[in-house]
Amino acid sequence: MSNEGSITPKKDKRGKHKNRPNRTPAENLQSARDHINAIPKYTSHYSRKRNPGKVYINHDLNISKLYKDYYIDWCKERDLVHVSEDRYRRIFCTEYNIGFKLPKSDTCKTCGMLKIKIEDPGATTEEIKSDKIKLELHQRRAEAMQQSLKRETEYAKISGDTYVITFDLQQALPVPNLTVGPAFYLRKAWVYNLGIHDCVTGQGYMYMWPENVAKRGSDEIASILYKHFREHYIKGNKKLIVYTDNCGGQNKNWSIICLWQQLVVDGWFDSVEHRFLVVGHTHLPCDRDFALIEKYKKGMRQVYEPNDWYQAVQKTKRTNPFVVNVIKQKDIISFKYLLTQIQKRNVLDDKGKLNFSHVSHFKFCHEDPNKMYIKHAINEEFRSVTIKKRGIRHSISLRLKDLKRKYYQLLPLNNKKVSNLSELLKYIPPIYI
Repeated sequence: MSNEGSITPKKDKRGKHKNRPNRTPAENLQSARDHINAIPKYTSHYSRKRNPGKVYINHDLNISKLYKDYYIDWCKERDLVHVSEDRYRRIFCTEYNIGFKLPKSDTCKTCGMLKIKIEDPGATTEEIKSDKIKLELHQRRAEAMQQSLKRETEYAKISGDTYVITFDLQQALPVPNLTVGPAFYLRKAWVYNLGIHDCVTGQGYMYMWPENVAKRGSDEIASILYKHFREHYIKGNKKLIVYTDNCGGQNKNWSIICLWQQLVVDGWFDSVEHRFLVVGHTHLPCDRDFALIEKYKKGMRQVYEPNDWYQAVQKTKRTNPFVVNVIKQKDIISFKYLLTQIQKRNVLDDKGKLNFSHVSHFKFCHEDPNKMYIKHAINEEFRSVTIKKRGIRHSISLRLKDLKRKYYQLLPLNNKKVSNLSELLKYIPPIYI
């Protein structure tokens, strides 16, 4: 039937035809996907909660480098036709949720978001004024916490009765770390490093272990901190002050809280304070220690075994070198029993709300270790919350030294990683195998 004289327009037939002489063949597109799938990726504990499906690639790379330095050669080796860089980029950006992991010294997302809103041409005068106030308050809080760290450090140097430390996990180190092309696409084992920085003496301590010895969760961090106090406690230190970032998995959790509580119960310190720097402004002394390691790491060509990383970290600084401790399974204890003795409350003793994720200070005192004192902001007064579980008449009787080990045998690696490590053996000198 003819459509002449009809008021209904014809259907849009653009893109419906099969005549596309320049269309990229499906097998070429698949080569790009196969290459992207083969790139080693990892998750970040900083973004896991906000964006659980996102994975990351080494921040030294970008899409252009992946395409020119790896993808083209990868296709040649397999006798495949590569797609254009533009097509590779579109596949990478539209079909995958991949980011390039930035160093933890990256700019603050809150500052960036507020600055964009302030510079928005469509924003009203009132909106701009409000956002400027929010930005100023945020930056003042961040600066106040940094000044607090400096002030407490200076006081500790004079008083001699206060121990001030910071701690954090470094980005995992790969084993083996090889320069041969095929190694880029294969999974490696990891070496973990917990850095503890003594702010009074300026000494950096590095606690390192391979992934088959222990994980890097809250029990591991708490155990290593306890080991550090056992070996480096200075008689006369009555007060412990700790500064960290807000990472829940490692720093802000109930296992760490049990450690602080038990340290005052066992009489290590009269009081323990754990303070959290403002998100996006967590420039800790241990981060500067890690930066020195990363700089030294760039000059290393090959790493065949975990011991190579231990030696490298020890050689990073010529003056006042890092104290490197290799963690054994016997060093890791389970805080499971202590966790059964406390009540994880979300209401304060004054009936106010305890917002655990927004706490800026935790404090424990030897006089009443069953109470945890908290602040949600640096300029607030401490408020208490009783964490002793109901029905338990006495304070915790078990000491830290009596807690059981967490591990009794090496942790297995997943089968795919084992297979990839086996493929890498041919690039490793026999003396290391």
